[in-house]
Amino acid sequence: MVLSIMALSSCEGAAVEELLKGKVDLTLSSATEIVVKSESEFDHYSFKFSGVGEYGSSDYYTYGDVVMPMEWYYGIYTLYAESCTKEEAEEGYGCIRYEGESAQFSIINDYVETVSVVCNVANCRVNVKFDDSMYESFEGFKLKVRSVFAPEEDTEATSEDGDDDMNGVIRELEFDPIHQVGYYNLQDRPIHLEYTLYILNYGAEEYIESVSGYFEEGGQPAVVNAADAVTFNVKYTGTPIISPDIKFIVEGVRTPVENNITLGDYNQGQIVEDE
Repeated sequence: MVLSIMALSSCEGAAVEELLKGKVDLTLSSATEIVVKSESEFDHYSFKFSGVGEYGSSDYYTYGDVVMPMEWYYGIYTLYAESCTKEEAEEGYGCIRYEGESAQFSIINDYVETVSVVCNVANCRVNVKFDDSMYESFEGFKLKVRSVFAPEEDTEATSEDGDDDMNGVIRELEFDPIHQVGYYNLQDRPIHLEYTLYILNYGAEEYIESVSGYFEEGGQPAVVNAADAVTFNVKYTGTPIISPDIKFIVEGVRTPVENNITLGDYNQGQIVEDE
């Protein structure tokens, strides 16, 4: 086990492998309407011990590779768990991401600490549904959806890793008849979902930008939250000729979900040390 050096007054100068160890037990369960998981599907989750105060933090461990209860160094910690990294959650069209952190707990002699971590959905999902009228009226169409910083927070827009983002655009996905679901990470500042619809008329060589706007609630751009499931319904009314009587309707709908999974309960029980 790789562990950052911990400052323990009783063990100054001791090698890491000589530090006293106790045991911690981590169990996983699920209660979410977005994804139904069996216990084996938690094997890919990563977790780490985050030291409190003078205690150091560990590297990440994969749940499926560890035998519980797990032996660990004496100290005070919180336990952070995640289903995947933020980078993995946005590879391609992305995937759902869970993360959570436990309350503080102590690892001491003669006890097994059973740690509870509630992992919430940390990103948001976007679905795009194209009405039959779109298929009947155009040779091609696509809806680009961008996550952008809310205007009032966008005077010096930067991404989470510190890079500048032109016009506050954080992530952009292109939805079409094949790709209709995508995931977006939340940021440390409020974000909106901005869309632009493009159409390709029969016989035309290039797509035409047709309409743009934001996912709105109450007539105003809405701030999206973790675990939001936003659906854009795209309809077409009018004739299949570019003229003033063409009207496009893009509606965004938020679907509330029960947003948590639970990793066990926090208990403290006496054990007998191995001889």
